[in-house]
Amino acid sequence: LSISTSRVHLDESAAEMHVDLVPGDYIKLEVSDTGVGMDEETMAHAFEPFFTTKESGKGTGLGLSTVYGIVRNNGGSISLKSEIGKGTTFEVFLPVSREPAEAAARKPEKARARGGSEVILVVEDNRYVLDLLTEVLGSLGYTLLKAKSGEEAMDVCAAHSGDIDLVIADIVLPGMDGPAVVKNLLKSYPGMKILYITGYPGEVVSLYGISDTERHLLQKPFSAAALTEKVREVLDEPPGHVA
Repeated sequence: LSISTSRVHLDESAAEMHVDLVPGDYIKLEVSDTGVGMDEETMAHAFEPFFTTKESGKGTGLGLSTVYGIVRNNGGSISLKSEIGKGTTFEVFLPVSREPAEAAARKPEKARARGGSEVILVVEDNRYVLDLLTEVLGSLGYTLLKAKSGEEAMDVCAAHSGDIDLVIADIVLPGMDGPAVVKNLLKSYPGMKILYITGYPGEVVSLYGISDTERHLLQKPFSAAALTEKVREVLDEPPGHVA
């Protein structure tokens, strides 16, 4: 795998070769591999949501679609070139900003995070993120249950004899997605609170019936402080509150 960046100037003829680009200065990001490559049909569908060449349950088919959306939302363009047996190259062009970067405002220190004794189920398919979330919340006194998939979450709950106060569910999961997990769990735990997490942009999240303005949604990446504050906020809401 090779990754390179460069600053380039696209004149009118060069800009016309890329979708929706105008003449000007751009940062070019090029990512190439020496893998198996793609055929013409695969390349034609590569940026479509839910298109994947992986086995069922092994991927969501949202990776390239999400990248495409992020690049376009920032005024850029992405294209790919591929040859069977030789590999694939992605080219991303992002416009150079004319505005000076703003210095990050120094945030005032917050009070120590408040924990609790509630039972929290975390459903996250990334093992490292799952372990980090449970470690952070466990250090604050919560009782943690964890699962790497919706199906595993069902098994974990079936073996759990008590209540579950909160479920933290990634929206996009292989197999049963986050909202489906929540719907199933609410049948057994009607008083359970809900917090969704995701690394996908709003247009993808909306495909799952969740608004990116949802109050009970944490957009990745988020800090440990943001997580613990949001968890306590959701848990402290009065019974019967609809997420």
